[in-house]
Order: sequence, then structure tokens, then C-alpha cells
Amino acid sequence: MLSRDHYDFVVIDIMMPTMDGLETLDAIRSTPELRNLPVMVLSAVRDEAQVRQLVKLGVSAYLTKPLRPSDAAVRVQRFVATLGTSTHTPQQGQGRSLLGLQDGARLLVVDSKPGPP
Repeated sequence: MLSRDHYDFVVIDIMMPTMDGLETLDAIRSTPELRNLPVMVLSAVRDEAQVRQLVKLGVSAYLTKPLRPSDAAVRVQRFVATLGTSTHTPQQGQGRSLLGLQDGARLLVVDSKPGPP
């Protein structure tokens, strides 16, 4: 999907069936066009070695499950606020949404459980 469409940032889990989050982040960072794409990890994994590897690969943010909604909302808003300062160029929009995203911003969430179509 990342090779076909433009996304302003990606949210991934570490534990996914086909390609885990570390492999996914490594693939993103190894692709020149995606190297600076902001990536947030949302996972229950707290293994120090895996978290260090994520940092080494340049993860933009890390949220641990289970989430407390108020804390998660603040952390996501802070993450989104940094998107304007990243070297990744988001699509241009006219205004900002509740999360602070540009109108028309595209978010890719990758998880092992299928969501609504």
C-alpha cells in the first residue's frame, strides 16, 4: 500500500502475522521514498531489545497497550504536532482536524485484526 498511495504517517503494531512491526519499519526506512515517513508504533510489546531496535530504525513515537484514552489522545496530538517539522512533506490542506492533521491527511494503520472496509 505504501508503494501505491501517499500517507502522511503510519501506525503499526509490532506483533503482526505476515511481517512484524520491526520488519515493516525496516522496510520503510530502507525505501528511499519512505525513509522519512513518520511511523508510530502502538503495541503491547515492551521487550527492551525490540524497543531499542525500533529506536535504532527511527520510530517517530511509541505507545504501549493497553491505552488510557486521555493519555493516548495527548500523545497522538503531540506526535501529529511534530509532523509539520519533519522532513516528510505531508499533503497540503486548508485547515486542521481535531487531532491537528491537515484536511485530507492520510493515515495508514497496520494491525493484525481486519477493521471495517
